Order: sequence, then C-alpha cells, then structure tokens
Amino acid sequence: MPEASEVTAPTCFLPLRPLLAALALGTSALPALAGLTGTLYPGLGYDLVETSPGQFIATGYMYPSMSYTLPNASGGGTASGAAAGLGAAQLSTGTAFLGYRGMVITPAQTYVLGTLGVNSVDGWIPPGSGSSSAQATNAKNEVAGTSELYSPDGTVDLGGRAVYYAPGSGEPRMLAVPKGFTDASGVGYMGTSNMSSTGVIIGYGSEIAANGASRVIRWANPTAKGKVLDNVTLGGATGIASWGVAVNAAGDVVGKGNLFSAKGQNLGTVAARWLAGSTAATVLQSLPKPPRASYASSAVAINDAGAAVGSSGKFSDSGATQGDAAVLWPAGSTTPTELKGLGHGSDGMGWTYALAINNKGVVSGVGTSFSDSGTDLGQRAIRWAADSTEPEVLGLLSQAADGGSYSYAFGMNNKGYVVGNANVVGTASGDASNPTALAVHAVVWKPNGTPVDLNKLLPPNSGWQLFSAYSISDTGWITGIGFFQPPGYDVSYSYPRLYSMQITKTD
Repeated sequence: MPEASEVTAPTCFLPLRPLLAALALGTSALPALAGLTGTLYPGLGYDLVETSPGQFIATGYMYPSMSYTLPNASGGGTASGAAAGLGAAQLSTGTAFLGYRGMVITPAQTYVLGTLGVNSVDGWIPPGSGSSSAQATNAKNEVAGTSELYSPDGTVDLGGRAVYYAPGSGEPRMLAVPKGFTDASGVGYMGTSNMSSTGVIIGYGSEIAANGASRVIRWANPTAKGKVLDNVTLGGATGIASWGVAVNAAGDVVGKGNLFSAKGQNLGTVAARWLAGSTAATVLQSLPKPPRASYASSAVAINDAGAAVGSSGKFSDSGATQGDAAVLWPAGSTTPTELKGLGHGSDGMGWTYALAINNKGVVSGVGTSFSDSGTDLGQRAIRWAADSTEPEVLGLLSQAADGGSYSYAFGMNNKGYVVGNANVVGTASGDASNPTALAVHAVVWKPNGTPVDLNKLLPPNSGWQLFSAYSISDTGWITGIGFFQPPGYDVSYSYPRLYSMQITKTD
C-alpha cells in the first residue's frame, strides 16, 4: 500500500463553461431585501452540445450533491467555510460518466478535487473513471473528503479512502489507514464525515474482522494516525457498528451506535459521545421507553462547549409510541432534555428533530405542525432559544388557506442565522396566478426569525431558481442547490446546479 504522502493527483482548476458564464462569478449588483444583500457564485455546470437538430448531449458536471445533516443521520458535514462552498457532481463526457468529482466554490474560482487515481481498464466502467467528494470544510477552507483509490497502473479499484485537501488545493492527501480496515489485497472502504474548526477530522471505515461493520475513526490532524473509536455498550448489550456525525473544536464526537443483546437480538440505535483524547463511547440516554421497545436515538450536532442535540423515540406513559422528539444533552451530562414540538396528530404521533446547535446554545431543527384537532399542517423550521425548551416557528414565506405550508431548517451559524427552504405561492416558473400552487425556495432566516427568500436577492433574469440552502458560515457564506436555465434555452432545459452566496447586512 502506498503511504499517504505518496498518493497524489494533480490539482485541477476548471473555468466555467462559456454557455453557463452569462451569470458571472461574483455578481454583486443584487437588490437589498430585509436588510440583506447577496453575491452569487455558481458551481460548475454543463454544456449542451447539439449533435443533430433537437438532439443534445451534456458535457461537464451534472447531478449535484452536497453533505448536510438529516434526522437520524449516519454522517454530517459542513458545506460552507469562511469563503468556500462544497459539493460534488457527476462528470459527463457526453457519451460516458466518469464518476463524481468534489468541487469547491470560492470568490476567485471554482475548482475540482482530484482523485487517488483513475480506472485504466476499458470495461463497464470507462477509462478515466474515478470519484472524489467534498464532505466538510472549516473557516480555514480546509476540506475533508473521500476518494476512490486505484492501483498505480489504474487496473485495480482498491475502494474508498478518507482524504484531505489543503486550502485552495485540489490535490488529495490520503489520511492514515488504521490497521484492520483493508484486506490482504489492499481493498478497503473508508471516508470522512465531518471536520472541526480546528482541523480534527472524523470518518468511518468498514472493519474487516467485523464483516465490514462501520466504525468511527478520528484523525487529530491530516498527518495523524487514525484512532478507531469504541463501539457502544449498555448493560449487557454491545454494539458492532457505530457512526460519527459531528465533531467540535476540542475533538469531541457525537453520533450513534447499534446495540445487540447477548442473544443477538437487535435492540436498536443509541446516541453516543466520544470525548477528545479518549476512544471510549458514552451512551447518551434516550427518553423513557417500555422495556421491550427498541432504542431509537441519535446525536447529530455538538457545540464547542460539548452540548449535543438530536432526537429520541418518544412514548406515552402507557408505552404507546408517539413518534420522535428533539432532545438536548447538556455538556457533561448524558440525561436528555426534551425540546417541545408543534403538537401531535389525532393518533398521538408527532415528529420533531434538532439538527444544529451553535456556540451560544441556540438550537434549530424541524418539526411537523398540527392543528388543535390533530390535522397535519406540514413541516416547520423551528428554533429553540438557549436554555429554553419552547419552540419558535421561524417565519413562513407563504401559507395555504387551510394553514398548511412547509419550511425546513438545515443549518445555522453562531450569529443565529438559519438556512433551509420553504414554500412560496406560485409555480416553479414564478406564476402567481394559481395561489394553491406551491414551489420551494432557498431561505435564510435572520436572528429575529424573519425569512428572506434568497431568490429575491438575485438580479432580474439571472436564470436561477435557488431551491435550498444547506449551510451557512459565520461569515455569511451560504451553500446550496438551485436550478439554472442556460441562456438561449427555455425553462425545460433548467437543471440542478450547486451555488454559493455571500450575504451581507445592510441595516
């Protein structure tokens, strides 16, 4: 096996393709709205090449993806740095797909993240195929990701590896592989999940001796040995797999692990914390449950003080299941505090999830809203003030006559800005003549809860509809996915594309 320092790939900087350059990088002539202005930076897209009248092939980057945290996640990721947005997209030659490539969007350029080799064998996977992804970044614009590793001659796919990219570089550095995570032929499957503000990286690996079960790995820095963190144990139950989702500045990790009884019965998953400097797993308690019910809790975020948030299965006093509840585990404690939701259905079921906590102790997430009669009114973006369990519904962009609507909070920064998406009246083309039609737009909520539709910060005829915002840094750098209509083509040619936007206060 090659050493980490020996495995390199050339940095690959690619300009935006001419067809897609009509909206220039750094378009700053954007209108102010609710005290905010925005500057849009597009990710790489693709060109449409007409091969015959009305027949096109796409060359470039398509089918974008991003890392963000969802309820019960087994991996996280921070997609916005001080001035960098992350994502990945499938590379198309027009006749073949060559795998996903991670990309980094900055004010100066959008560049592609290199891979640990590519395939050289002409078969069902075409020559030149390889994959990389950008999983997490921090204020230094360091990037943690994952890449396929090929043998030096490109004839053998050796599986995925956790990699690091220095700020401004597309050259991957393979992180050290712990013992027991590759087989005799060198094949193994590893990747990164998240990275702290201080450069601590967490990831996962399939343990060979445990039939490929997932284990949490922590690297103190890009050149450090990977420490394999312990599986959870609870009473006589033990875990065989675990997942790390988030890591704070100190290197404390939170996530979840599964539990099996001594007789091999699957007891479900429990939230877990691994403190910096230790590999021991601490189980974070679930909300009270009947003895025979399975565990169903997960921690998905942790702040620098060590407070963690996530969700837990909820049960009535009689033992009936009541869905999932958002929970907070205070720093240094394993006891959960339930964060209140937005009611429940007529059957007693409700669903609320905490997805982020900042260094001021403010929590954001999502929950299903119900009327007094138990009617489901849709999901709502929620925020809980520090030291409070009462939910605050963040402002809606629109609401149907029956009270139904939709909003979702994916990320939050330390200044209290929250990002996500929400329904707006009108169709995807912006036709407001049908008030019952709802489209989804990217949103930033100000610290006072006021929603700002990011599309309102775009210049006229930009060709963009920003669908969702998944993360926001303390510097106001937002990253998400939108739909882009290439100049000269009608709306039917719109396609999903990564974007980043820098927002600035004007009031």
